[in-house]
Amino acid sequence: MLGEVQVSLALYRRWLTLESPELGAAYDAVVDKIREQNSGFRRDALSRPVADGDLAIEIGRPYKFDDRPQRAELLRVMGEHLTLRRNLT
Repeated sequence: MLGEVQVSLALYRRWLTLESPELGAAYDAVVDKIREQNSGFRRDALSRPVADGDLAIEIGRPYKFDDRPQRAELLRVMGEHLTLRRNLT
């Protein structure tokens, strides 16, 4: 599953960069921020013994980080890009 997600992300990264380098960079910033956070969670999960049941699964640290600046920039650039597209048609 993880491999399929990585393939999809790579496709959209390249596609958006071809459409607009600024849009591609904004999308990359969001994806990189999420990937960095998730890498830590995967490392943590792989370092623990296999759970033998639901009760053995510890939630651990919560999944929280602030990606609002990256998302806001992505939405701003997408809005500009899509506005240009609408004006061309």
